[in-house]
Amino acid sequence: MQRAIPFALVLLLSAPAAAQQTAKPVPECVVLPTSHSDLTIRNKCKYPIYLELFDVTRQELVQGDLAPNQSMQGPPEAFGAICPAGFRSSVPLMLVNRPIFAKDLYACIRK
Repeated sequence: MQRAIPFALVLLLSAPAAAQQTAKPVPECVVLPTSHSDLTIRNKCKYPIYLELFDVTRQELVQGDLAPNQSMQGPPEAFGAICPAGFRSSVPLMLVNRPIFAKDLYACIRK
């Protein structure tokens, strides 16, 4: 019985690092729209990113991966998270959480 506890601790501590991994948001990777006539969002980094946007007008989530230099059409009014590919926001994307996203007070966690 005494050996069971140390063995369990070894198993717990040797869990894959990926399961516990977090990343910082990467807002610097995104070129945001500059006008309502062109709502293009572009990834300017050399690695893929994941966007989670809350479309304020439609009250729905818009999400997707963007490869380097890839673009997508964004909603006219939105807020959200910008994470490396394979990660998502640690905070639920809801209107009530808008101030958190405005100040980048979220982390990116494994999907």
